[in-house]
Amino acid sequence: MINAEKMFVVARKELKGYFDNPMAYIVLVVFLLLWEFLFFRNAFVVGEASLRGLFDLLPWLALLLVPALTMGSIAQEKSEGTLELLLTHPLRDIDILIGKWLAIVEFVGLVLLAVIPIALSFNSFGNLDWGVVLGQYLAGLFLTAVLAALGVFISSLFSSQISALLVTVTASFFLVIAGLEVVTASLPLPVAAVFERLSVLSHFNSMARGVIDLRDVWYLLSATAVFLSLAYLQLLRRRFGNRKSLFRRYQAGVILFVGIVILTNIIGSRIPGRLDLTQGNLYTLTAETKQVLSDIPDVVNLTLYASNQLPAQLQPMLRGVKDMLRDYDTAGGGNIVVTVVNPDNDPQIAQEAKSRGIQPVQFNVVGQQELQVKSGYLGVAITYAGATASIPFVKDTSDLEYRLTSAIKQLTATNKKKVAFLTGHGEKTQVDVRAFSEELSKQFEVTGLTVKKGQEFSIADDVDVIIAVGPTQELDENTRQKLINFIERGGGMI
Repeated sequence: MINAEKMFVVARKELKGYFDNPMAYIVLVVFLLLWEFLFFRNAFVVGEASLRGLFDLLPWLALLLVPALTMGSIAQEKSEGTLELLLTHPLRDIDILIGKWLAIVEFVGLVLLAVIPIALSFNSFGNLDWGVVLGQYLAGLFLTAVLAALGVFISSLFSSQISALLVTVTASFFLVIAGLEVVTASLPLPVAAVFERLSVLSHFNSMARGVIDLRDVWYLLSATAVFLSLAYLQLLRRRFGNRKSLFRRYQAGVILFVGIVILTNIIGSRIPGRLDLTQGNLYTLTAETKQVLSDIPDVVNLTLYASNQLPAQLQPMLRGVKDMLRDYDTAGGGNIVVTVVNPDNDPQIAQEAKSRGIQPVQFNVVGQQELQVKSGYLGVAITYAGATASIPFVKDTSDLEYRLTSAIKQLTATNKKKVAFLTGHGEKTQVDVRAFSEELSKQFEVTGLTVKKGQEFSIADDVDVIIAVGPTQELDENTRQKLINFIERGGGMI
């Protein structure tokens, strides 16, 4: 069992050691200068009151910071011969491991608080979403926890700090890039899905949106537990020496624990549960959208055509589109298939995009000292049963959910309600309100209902709603009575 009191004693000792070590301050200053320099190069070009770009850099810089802190956690004790002395104290191996790991997480957590002055300054220029900032900070802590646990485990394998540093950087790099397209593009789909789940970066990005997903939290916690368990096993190997039978019992227990963790991650990936911290629940699909997705009779394909070299101004838009499509994929329960492709260097994909109504769009790019005209793709095609609807270019994500859900409902609906435009009393026609009529036609069957003065007319039984746009003449008594009868039988009128 873990002794919390002794664990925190070790953590306090290690944390004090970091603050007493001039090298730790050098690493800290270099990290903060590099982190903020890379962020502020484009922060004002993007023109967005957000720290997303700052935290996008964190996983890559953490590949240097965290291994530098973990390389001596166990390896230094071995090389200096103090590990045996430490183990003679009334401390359990697990207390030492978790204490050292916790000190690293606390140290990096204090370093990450440097974002607060930046957040406060950005908030004075725009409405900063503090829920997102909290999610980003928590994502940074969880990322640190996983990489620190990995670093402690690798440090337990070596007596040389340099060897521990190099191996930790390499292993952490693989853990970060495992889910990127550069790795998964050539892999079979099932294997690619496993690599994507394995990648700490995909879980970090999901949480950094301001959405605390149960699956992301469990992955990060369980990955941390696995690496610490493996480090614990290494210390037990050193403690037991020749008592191999006793060590093998512990080894079997750790292997069983790792198997349980893998199994729970596979099962847990199907269990939804999350907390949206953003203002207005930006990343939570509405109940109406979820109802539409639950009623889909067959698979709907959502294909995002996106250029890799979109300018900095459009990067937040691209991230937002990908995040929303991921939510549709999750909420679709297998009936939504999301694909992301780049038409820039593939004529076949470019032709496919063109056939679906998606063309490259030219836009002005304001650089630091120049104005350029570039072209790129950022459109979504929705296909179902051979029919296609498209969003040629996503200019704003504020109405993206409405447009996607509308297109899905339009393609999958079997019995559309009928809307009739009433004319004959000076009303505007469908041509006069073409944009409104075209928008309605995405969801409903739109028709006309012309009434001529003095002539009999009837309202078809399949008409659900009648719209009269700005009539300038009084309706005669016969028309009025038929409209009243229509409403009384359950029809609607605007």
